[in-house]
Amino acid sequence: MNRAVRYGGMIETVALDLPSLASVHTAVVAVPALIRDHRVTPQVLILNADAQLMGAPQYSVNGYGKTFATNCLGH
Repeated sequence: MNRAVRYGGMIETVALDLPSLASVHTAVVAVPALIRDHRVTPQVLILNADAQLMGAPQYSVNGYGKTFATNCLGH
């Protein structure tokens, strides 16, 4: 059993792929909807992101460098 459920809490997750601006937009719309629909009453919000990609350049689906897209655009 999930600890949050055991103690009367609830965990709600929202998928978010920071280098994808479409994914960021979807999450930005989803979180207020969860609150508005009374599915969650946020008491804690945990966010974590950082990337430093080494080697060959990698690009987001929007064409930005993945490190820049993750650390700057996705926030």
